[in-house]
Amino acid sequence: KIQKNQNIHVLKGSIGEEEIGKRLISENVDCFVNLYAQTDILFAERNANLDFQINVLSVVNFLSLLIQNRHQCNFFQIGTVTQFGLTPPSPIDESYESNPETIFDLHKNLIEEYLKAIDGKYGFRGISIRLSNVYGGESAQFSGNRGVVNRVIELAKAKNRISVYGDGHYYRNYIHVLDVAKCIQKLTSLSDFPSN
Repeated sequence: KIQKNQNIHVLKGSIGEEEIGKRLISENVDCFVNLYAQTDILFAERNANLDFQINVLSVVNFLSLLIQNRHQCNFFQIGTVTQFGLTPPSPIDESYESNPETIFDLHKNLIEEYLKAIDGKYGFRGISIRLSNVYGGESAQFSGNRGVVNRVIELAKAKNRISVYGDGHYYRNYIHVLDVAKCIQKLTSLSDFPSN
């Protein structure tokens, strides 16, 4: 839950809805965090055009509306670590060549490249936050195959059996939704960001 703060407003809906953009402009919002996305990789593979509309075109249309109205703001886009493809276990930096392996990752990468192209223009700042696998909390996902970690945690709490496939030596990076919220809160309170 977001602590009550008169400076934070939660708008539910698609970033592609023109009314949301107009409301942000009329209220002179100076910082916007886009948490709206379709995150199902299988859905993206089967519905590439629809995924493009949701994850790329809606964001580009929204940003175009801000630019046309010369609305100065910081715009935070949530990306994914997988948009760079299969990376080594060690940390990577911006010099690492992007090689998305899925349609979903490609679309996330496209919007990040678009943000880089317009960052610093028209009084606009574009910031991409690449997250690993987020777990915890409640989620209104597009499909039922998301939130596996949450389901496994619930099974463990209920002392139900948990199946492990393969040899169990797989690893993934996870981050709790409250840590994501704290990160976003800290980032949005900064006054200066590096370019690109």
